[in-house]
Order: sequence, then structure tokens, then C-alpha cells
Amino acid sequence: PFSDAKRFRTMMHDMAMGGGIYGDPSASPSLLGAMVGPSEAEQVAMLASHYVELDAKAREALTALPLQQAMQVLSDYENRKATIRNPSGFVYTTALRRAGERGDSRSHHLAEPPLPPPTEPIERTPQQEMELEAG
Repeated sequence: PFSDAKRFRTMMHDMAMGGGIYGDPSASPSLLGAMVGPSEAEQVAMLASHYVELDAKAREALTALPLQQAMQVLSDYENRKATIRNPSGFVYTTALRRAGERGDSRSHHLAEPPLPPPTEPIERTPQQEMELEAG
């Protein structure tokens, strides 16, 4: 993780200004439209990889966002991480919320599947209960 808040802000600023993940202008698209450096999703993945405390699910949720929104989610996390007990959960739910605000269809595969409807409890005889317990 970024222990130095100034370094984090500098990197975020460089990325926002089109300087790529490490402030390298050649990592952004050229004027002719040819990609010289990583794609936006790859930049988000590289940025997320600096956060070792995040699990794969949280990182995947970030890569479903455009770079600017992913940077905002990580910035929110950086600003509040002293009070966050579950970093992966925070980043995951914040990313899903941001994707939902945009109506992004790419994020639907990240959401948990709906729970099945509740079923009636199975009634067992005392004999069946004993057999289950004996296993």
C-alpha cells in the first residue's frame, strides 16, 4: 500500500493528466490513436496491484470501472482506511456502487447471485436425526 500520501496523490495526479500509471507520457495513447502503453483496464489493474491488502474480488471490481472512477474509489479508501476494518469489502462495494451509478453492464457479473427463495424446513423423524448424527 501507499504509505506516503504525497506519493499517492502525485501518482493519481499524473494518471489523471494522462501520464500513465507511473507518470510516463509514452504510456498514454498517442495523437494518432495507437496505443503505446497499457490500456485503461491494465492501468487500473496495475494501480490495484499496489494494494496488497485487497483480495482478487475487490481488484476485479475496480477493473470494471473507468480509470477515473477507480482512482476515486482508491482515493476514498486512502482517506478513510484508518477506520475501515475490511478493505476488500469497502473497495468492492464502493466499486459496485459507482458502476451502478453509471449503469455499467460490465459490473453485473461481479454482483453476487441472488439467494434462492427460502424453503420449508425438512421434518425428520427421531430415527432419521439419529442416523444423520451418527453419520
